[in-house]
Amino acid sequence: MSPRSRVACCFITSLSFIIFFPIIWFFGAPIMLYTIVPNVTMDGISYSNRTKITLQAVLVSADILQATMVVEWSVLWDT
Repeated sequence: MSPRSRVACCFITSLSFIIFFPIIWFFGAPIMLYTIVPNVTMDGISYSNRTKITLQAVLVSADILQATMVVEWSVLWDT
């Protein structure tokens, strides 16, 4: 492999990890469910402590030079 092809390969790999994979992650799975503590029984009384929160994440911007991403989160649904 020539030095130019090695640099190009390294650049493409780095670029894919910095930009393409986060974009695929945020647009491929925009809704995540989070569950806290299942039903609990204390003194014969059943408490339903289940909470489901549906979140949506939107990628606002990504800065390659500073290696930062700005993501806007919003709650779509809550129980």
